[in-house]
Amino acid sequence: MFEPSAFQPDLVRKYRYPLEEHTVITPDGYILGMHRIPHGRDNNNEPKDKPIIFLMHGLLGSSSDFVLMGPGSGLAYILAEEGFDVWMGNARGNYYSRRHEWLRPDALLNTDFWDFSWDEIGHIDLPSMIDYTLEYTGKQQLHYIGFSQGTTSFFVMGSLRPEYNDKIISMHALAPVAYMAHNRNLLFNALAPFSRNIASLANLIGMGEFLPNNIIFNWAGQTFCHDEAIFQPVCSSILFLICGWNVNQHNATQLFSRNATVFKMLSGLLLLFSVAVTYAGRSPNADYVEELIRNNEFGRISDSVVEDAKLDVPDLVRKYRYPLEEHTIVTPDGYILGLHRIPHGRENNNRPKDKPVIFIMHGLLGSSADFVLMGPGSGLAYILAEEGFDVWMGNARGNYYSRRHESLRPDALLNTDFWDFSWDEIGNIDLPSMIDYTLAHTGKNRLHYIGFSQGTTSFFVMGSLRPEYNDKIISMHALAPVAYMANNKIRLFNVLAPFSRNLADLAESIGIGEFLPNRQVFTWAGQTFCKDEAIFQPVCSSILFLISGWNVDQLNTIAHYGQGISEKRFRRYDFGWTKNRRIYGSFSPPNYNLGNVRAPVFLHYSQSDPLAHVTDVERLFNELGNPVGKFSIAQRTFGHLDFLYGINATTLVNATISKMLSALLVLFCVAVTHAGRSPNADYVEELIRNNKFGRISDSVPDLAAKYRYPLEEHTVVTPDGYILQMHRIPYGRDNNNEPGDKPVVFVMHGLWGSSADFILMGPGSGLDYTLEYTGKQQLHYIGFSQGTTSFFVMGSLRPEYNDKIISMHALAPIAYMAHVPNLLLRALAPFATQIADVANLLGIGEFLSHSPFYTWAGQSLCSDEAVFQPVCSNILFLISGYSPDQLNTTMLPVILGHFPAGSSIRQATHYLQGISQKGFRRYNFGLLRNQKIYGSISPPDYNLGNITAPVFLYYSEGDALSRVLDVERLYNELPFAEKFLNADSNYGHIDYAYGINATSLVYDYVINTITSLENQNK
Repeated sequence: MFEPSAFQPDLVRKYRYPLEEHTVITPDGYILGMHRIPHGRDNNNEPKDKPIIFLMHGLLGSSSDFVLMGPGSGLAYILAEEGFDVWMGNARGNYYSRRHEWLRPDALLNTDFWDFSWDEIGHIDLPSMIDYTLEYTGKQQLHYIGFSQGTTSFFVMGSLRPEYNDKIISMHALAPVAYMAHNRNLLFNALAPFSRNIASLANLIGMGEFLPNNIIFNWAGQTFCHDEAIFQPVCSSILFLICGWNVNQHNATQLFSRNATVFKMLSGLLLLFSVAVTYAGRSPNADYVEELIRNNEFGRISDSVVEDAKLDVPDLVRKYRYPLEEHTIVTPDGYILGLHRIPHGRENNNRPKDKPVIFIMHGLLGSSADFVLMGPGSGLAYILAEEGFDVWMGNARGNYYSRRHESLRPDALLNTDFWDFSWDEIGNIDLPSMIDYTLAHTGKNRLHYIGFSQGTTSFFVMGSLRPEYNDKIISMHALAPVAYMANNKIRLFNVLAPFSRNLADLAESIGIGEFLPNRQVFTWAGQTFCKDEAIFQPVCSSILFLISGWNVDQLNTIAHYGQGISEKRFRRYDFGWTKNRRIYGSFSPPNYNLGNVRAPVFLHYSQSDPLAHVTDVERLFNELGNPVGKFSIAQRTFGHLDFLYGINATTLVNATISKMLSALLVLFCVAVTHAGRSPNADYVEELIRNNKFGRISDSVPDLAAKYRYPLEEHTVVTPDGYILQMHRIPYGRDNNNEPGDKPVVFVMHGLWGSSADFILMGPGSGLDYTLEYTGKQQLHYIGFSQGTTSFFVMGSLRPEYNDKIISMHALAPIAYMAHVPNLLLRALAPFATQIADVANLLGIGEFLSHSPFYTWAGQSLCSDEAVFQPVCSNILFLISGYSPDQLNTTMLPVILGHFPAGSSIRQATHYLQGISQKGFRRYNFGLLRNQKIYGSISPPDYNLGNITAPVFLYYSEGDALSRVLDVERLYNELPFAEKFLNADSNYGHIDYAYGINATSLVYDYVINTITSLENQNK
């Protein structure tokens, strides 16, 4: 068989030809790669005083063009056997010349690297490579062979640099291109008048590269273009369409080989390889080559990542040999919530004794999987378990693990009652239910809480509406905290925010309640499009950056955020005047009283987080009842999702918040309080170094099991009937790390994670369950993004829960969002309630539910080799903030195997309302419904003064959602809060979950704080 996936050096050496790799730096800083075959394959054919010949490829081609047809057909091999010293150039920007001394080819919205055409290739690249070749060989002249653009660039050089004509013995132009006035390609002729406009548009949107080399072409070639494939004529036709019809010269059998390296060329490389065979006849090595071809086998794509994409949380945890428990809670309103627990680390000596309890809450569209899918050593839940915590992971109503109800059906046709919630209910009902259960089960009175994104929002709701829960929080760590979103930098959100309620109503009217459910299609997409080899991996990354918190939440949840953006407040869901009046007793939804959030809150945020904007985080910090500190991620580029999935999330976030991966799973390392280093830490790190883990779509239990961590799955039923699932890692992996009297840490996910569901279902359910189950009276809370919002809601509306919080750590905290800079979010914010109304009208309640499509997309579009990987990254950056240094793009297939997990439209609408109203208040249902619900035409503000739990705010200047000014406002309104500005000014919103340095910049600070508090309480 042919070699479809090998590149130039491998191709040449495979056939036992000598090959040298050379590098040239042009005067304008481009680093060009050159390949040399100095002689033929036989020993008696070594260099003496051979003539030099220089080969130059065509448009979208590379030096591979001259070798991929193999000995006897490839031009470079033929010339080497004929006694030439063969040099092959590579123009700037292709696979072998994709570097620069100071410019980056993948820079977001900066296409300076790509600011060239074949003019620069002709008058800069060619002279540089020719000079190097002649100097290296000691020759004065050489022969030149160019194909297509390789001829164009030569003509440019000869015209602009005429002195180089004296260095050319002969120039052979294959398919020469200079004038193109009579080309017959209809597509080219149609586009030609608009060529400058097309280039300007591409530059405007930050697109500089065209058709980079990627494994997708190899896959397409093998699948569609081999001899038996029904689509082989189509493959041929595509080449013929551009190059001209010549079936007699076209070897269709080799289409799949060409596609791996030159299908990207469009310009018919097949013509190039046949051109020079004229002089050679049959190579002496032809028989040997044919034997290699007959016996060759295609390489396989590694399935280690694919395996994890197919596992749920229990399977993931158990896969890695961690204990896992699955718990179920029924909320007062009938939702059945799933909780996951990892009671201790992996080894038998790490079993529970009296470990501190930590509760982790995901973000919007997230789930408990956020804290385990990155694997042992990086996943926050594993880190905390190994550090001696009894780890509980909540799941908000509506996500993959909490998609049940005692009487309502999430898939009911034209009935979205199941999805009639936002993060208000998650904070007011779900969180209290889960915390109560956790404390009761563990026998503890208090716990630590870690929330990410919406996991912080829901905490703020709980602390505001249920201030009694502040007493149950030892510390709350908010990763990328989201309360205010007035300063979020996501343009889409700002554009849609004013229509958030309308969109929610429209979705409801047509029977759409769920937004982005976690279905098999997402898992499939992650495996297919988002793995490292997939051409579309950049798209997967960009989608994550665009949304900045990957799990499913209901449309109302989205609308709720939109209301926050539009109104620039942190207040309850705006149902419209009539429903507001009925629910709140006012025409407008009331603000969440962040002063009620008395639990100690630590805000972890970043400068580059477009969702948790620094200004909004500052506002949140100022309004919290007991903010302990705010911590800005040291890396300026750290984004929203980096708190969960960032490559440096562990180091960057931990450096300021005690190993608390405060990046879109930032919550991973957050609560590693009293355990010390597990004896298995070295083993885990060794596994990680050797890349033993595959983890695309493992569920949270699967992920924990995979890394040999104990994990429990718990279910909580909220007072309004939602059935929430929680995950708990009760202790680390070692036998001596079993639960004793460990502090409890509750970790809550962020925006677009499943934590939004917890906000809508209300605080208390999850926390109550956790505390009851663990037998504790208090716990630590870590929330990221919406995981902080929900806590603030709980602390405000359910102030009694403040007493259950030892500390609350808000990563990228979101309460106020008045300063969110995103134009789209700001444009949508004024219409947040209308958007929710439209969604409700259409029967759409769920937003971004879990689906295999995301898994497929992650593997196919967002892998390291995928041409669309930059798009994936850029989509994430658009919302979260630009922080490319924090995103581990290799993990994109894994991330998309679990995100989104499902949420309600109203959750997002609530945030949009906050942006528009520049406040932190309850959901705005509209005048009538506001009057009915709140007793006023406007929704009331959340009373942050009710949050008496110690709150630690971790934020950053680069966070586009948890803005500094908003965090400062939050800080000023919280009674007991500390704020910690991330040292990295580019640290974005998602970096708290996915940031590469999240551990050092966020998690370490969080864990150290929790540990210190635990020591003080002893």
